[in-house]
Amino acid sequence: MSITFIMKMFEGMNQNQISFEPAEMFPELDELQKSREMNMYGMTLHAPRWLRDNFGFSEEQSFELVSAWIEYKS
Repeated sequence: MSITFIMKMFEGMNQNQISFEPAEMFPELDELQKSREMNMYGMTLHAPRWLRDNFGFSEEQSFELVSAWIEYKS
């Protein structure tokens, strides 16, 4: 998946728009997955909250980011 495709996913976001390329967060999510604090199912359910708690993303941003990461991984 290209960065261009991922950025298009975020074009329509409102004032909570992410100020960097979403793919910049993929290494953080990869490390979280590798740490085994969360399995793949946990990543889908709990990673958005982890992003909100640790990086200050909105709910919408965090779910979009995890969705983009999961798509990237598949």
